[in-house]
Amino acid sequence: MGSRDDRSYDSSDADDEVSDLSSIDDEYSDNEDIQVAPSSSSNQNNAESDVRQPLARVTGTLIPENFHNTWRSQVTPSKNDGFQPITDYREVIRQQERELDAARAPKKKEDPIERLFKPPRELMFLGTWERARDSAQANKTWLLVNLQKNSEFACACLNRDIWRNDIVKEIVKGNFLLWQAGDDSSDCQRISAYYNIQTFPTIMVVDPRTGERVQFIRRFKNSDTFIEDLTDFLGLFPDFETYDESVFLKYNTGKSKVAEECERIAQQEADKK
Repeated sequence: MGSRDDRSYDSSDADDEVSDLSSIDDEYSDNEDIQVAPSSSSNQNNAESDVRQPLARVTGTLIPENFHNTWRSQVTPSKNDGFQPITDYREVIRQQERELDAARAPKKKEDPIERLFKPPRELMFLGTWERARDSAQANKTWLLVNLQKNSEFACACLNRDIWRNDIVKEIVKGNFLLWQAGDDSSDCQRISAYYNIQTFPTIMVVDPRTGERVQFIRRFKNSDTFIEDLTDFLGLFPDFETYDESVFLKYNTGKSKVAEECERIAQQEADKK
């Protein structure tokens, strides 16, 4: 009897254990439903949502059409370059023919009127005002300044009647540096404002060392009076040293060398009477 009761007890205990295990399995399955891992399809959808959309299509010109021509005109290939293009001898021949045709063509003759009134470039200093002053100072010559107005016919006549005169050329080349400028140049406008020039043409002698205007040359209607005024000036001030002595005398006695010379001439005229 006792052994049978023990066996029945054991089977009831086993039934209880089985029920307990089934309850544990149910709880485990419930937890699995809650903490289920995401599927591969959902991962793919999330990954695709993180990818940036492709850029929109853009069209345009990378290199202008005339880039090659512009670059080729600015850069000359080296003669020692071993990768130079093959010479097009037909183009070379055509170029030579064009040059020969241009050489055979009659050259355009200079207008006689234009040649008559053109500036005396062979006599002028061709450069800026500052360089003209530097050159005159280095050569110890007076700076002869001629300011012109292109619309004034008197300026053209000055080129024709004065600067083309052989005696004037000789005097200027030996004692002055001629600097001429037209009113269309910034130099002429600047110098005219500095020296308060109101009329054109204007001719004046300037000390290149200081920029001081020493004397106006006013008589240039004809070459004779102009030559006379130039020679009179050179007689008074043949060089810088003589002029400096005159300035020193002026500040110490109140009389310049020009004033003294005028008094001397006046006294000579009075003595003749």
